[in-house]
Amino acid sequence: MARAAGIDTSGFFLLGLSPDTEETINDTIEYARSLPLDMAKFGLTIAFPGTPMFNDYWEKGLIRSFEWDEYFIYTSQPLFNHEHLSYETIQRLMDYAYKRAILFNPGFIVRRLWRGLRTGEFFWDLYYSFKFFSMPTVADTVESVYHARDRWPVYNFSVNPISKAEYQIVGKPVKKTAA
Repeated sequence: MARAAGIDTSGFFLLGLSPDTEETINDTIEYARSLPLDMAKFGLTIAFPGTPMFNDYWEKGLIRSFEWDEYFIYTSQPLFNHEHLSYETIQRLMDYAYKRAILFNPGFIVRRLWRGLRTGEFFWDLYYSFKFFSMPTVADTVESVYHARDRWPVYNFSVNPISKAEYQIVGKPVKKTAA
């Protein structure tokens, strides 16, 4: 319906969810490839601190990094051990996802060319597609610059482990009925 109304469509897909296997990730890639999207983006699933996924990974001893600056979807750091896949496998599948769903997808290329001609952004699309495919799918290094970082406290999570985040459950009270 969005395409019929002239609205660009985008799809965002996460690879490496907790239950994912190579087969399920390939299913996600094929699903993304089958959709008539104007843009598709793939990201690594990150178990962010305070989420149920992080708590689950923490309880199973799968967290590998407590460097919070590394926690974003284009990280190149293995932040946790996936239960079914190696980090290298997930990165390889992410690279494959972009190639399969975008670069080697004739339907996507035709839609993108038509969009560029229709909007007058053909040369910008060409320029950014060249940049996009000449860069790695995940960043090699990311560096944050903070004031006085050398004076920040250093935490030892082995000695003082983080506590599991508790969640407030909100809902309507249940009325008890007489039998």
